[in-house]
Amino acid sequence: MKCIKCDSPNLAFNGRYRNGRQRYKCSDCKKQMSERTGSIFYRSRLPEFIIRIMVLLNLFNQTKIACLLLFLLFRCKVSEKSVNKWTRKLLYSLPDTYVPNYPEGTFLILHADEKFVKIKKEQAYQWNLIDCFGNLLSLIITMQRDSISAEKLFKMVHQKLRKLDLKAMILATDGLQSYIQAKRIFGRQCKHIRSGLKMEMFMHKKRLFCLNNNQAESINARSDYFIRRCQEP
Repeated sequence: MKCIKCDSPNLAFNGRYRNGRQRYKCSDCKKQMSERTGSIFYRSRLPEFIIRIMVLLNLFNQTKIACLLLFLLFRCKVSEKSVNKWTRKLLYSLPDTYVPNYPEGTFLILHADEKFVKIKKEQAYQWNLIDCFGNLLSLIITMQRDSISAEKLFKMVHQKLRKLDLKAMILATDGLQSYIQAKRIFGRQCKHIRSGLKMEMFMHKKRLFCLNNNQAESINARSDYFIRRCQEP
C-alpha cells in the first residue's frame, strides 16, 4: 500500500476509525487514509461485497431490477443514482488492457467512426474503432473533431496490434478528412477506404472486397445504451 498523495510506501498505523477500519498516516506528507481511500468504496456505508454485487447486476440487467434484487436479498434500499455512480467509478478505474486473440495469419480489417455526445451540456465527440469480428479495440472522448484526436485513437490500437505482431490491412471510415491525415499511423501497407452505409467494391492484394462501415455505426447504438443508463440525471 502506498500514499495516495505522494506515492510514498512509508505508512504507519494511526489508530482506527469509528467503524473499526484501520487508519494509516504517511510519514512524508502526513496524509491520513485507509484501504478504501481513493477507491469506489470510499465513504460508502455499505459493505464491499454488496457494492460488488450491485455493480455486477447493473452491468447485465436494468438498474431497477438490480435495486429490486438488492432489496429482496439484503433488505437494503439503494437509489438508481448510487448504483450508476458505483458502476461508472469501477469502469473508469479499469485499465485499457483488452487485446483479443486473433488466429494466425488474420487479415485484419478495421472500422472507425465518431459520434456527437454531450458532457455537462458541452459538445464532445466519441471515437470508436472496432475490427471485422466486432471487437471494440479502442474508445476515446475528445472535445475536438480533428486529426489530432483521430491520431490518438489510431496510436492506441496500433500499440495493441504491435504486441500481437499484427498489422491493419484495411481501414474503413466515413468521409471525415481527419481520418485521411491520421491513417499514416498504420503505415503504407494499410489501405484506406472511405465508405458509409453503401457497399464499396475494391481490389487489395489481389483480392476482391465489398465493404461498408455498418459495423462502426452499430457500435454507436451499444454505447448510447450504456450512456443512457449511467449518465448523470
